Amino acid sequence: MNVPGGQVAVRVRTKPDRGLKRLSEDTGGSFVLLNDVAEWGPAFTWAAQALARPYVVRFSPAVVDGKTHKLEVRIKPAGRTVLAPKTYWAPNALP
Repeated sequence: MNVPGGQVAVRVRTKPDRGLKRLSEDTGGSFVLLNDVAEWGPAFTWAAQALARPYVVRFSPAVVDGKTHKLEVRIKPAGRTVLAPKTYWAPNALP
């Protein structure tokens, strides 16, 4: 990769933990593994666009039992990307 003042060698020395992708998706995030410097530009563009259009949804659980429950977020029209946790914890009591 050419940079002002010289060259920089970019090398991946280790692979990410196999559970990192699952953890990031289960908690409402996204995981992108970049194998080539050429992928950095599109990846940062995607991240910047995603962060530029945040939408926050809040709700109060119907049951407050101190347990973890499944959560599914769907939007219309279909085909759009939604980043949301797959579970939520309902405390024993709401504040």
